[in-house]
Amino acid sequence: MTDDAQSPISVFTEIDDRIFIAPVRAFFRAGLHGALWGGGPFLLLSVPIGGGLLLDGEPAGILLLFAPLLIAGCGTLAGMLLIGLPLTVLLKHLQREGAATYQLAGLLGGALLPLAAVALGPTDWGIGLFLALLGMLAGHPAGRIWGEW
Repeated sequence: MTDDAQSPISVFTEIDDRIFIAPVRAFFRAGLHGALWGGGPFLLLSVPIGGGLLLDGEPAGILLLFAPLLIAGCGTLAGMLLIGLPLTVLLKHLQREGAATYQLAGLLGGALLPLAAVALGPTDWGIGLFLALLGMLAGHPAGRIWGEW
């Protein structure tokens, strides 16, 4: 054995993992803000009703407590994966990234994704417009957070 430094076996051991932390953190922050803005208004109804069910001994009340956040979170995640990330790749390639661009994309994508889902199914357009409004409420802040990191 010698005290001389040995050459590394692989270059990959020298990659700093911290470069991946900022985009992952921004992705989860954007999703959380989108879920809170999209589902938050319904918490005003679901928390008292779900809390009352829990106090009455009904375990399904816990699901009702968090249902708006779960539904809005799933919708926000779908929008971020189907629209946000591909748009990020395109904008990065075109060198057109900016917070305002992502805000607009979140606003429009939040409206178009529910409307596209309604167009494919037998659901009423009134529900689609309502979901589009909620999608816009979720998509705008998610796009803002994603565009600012």
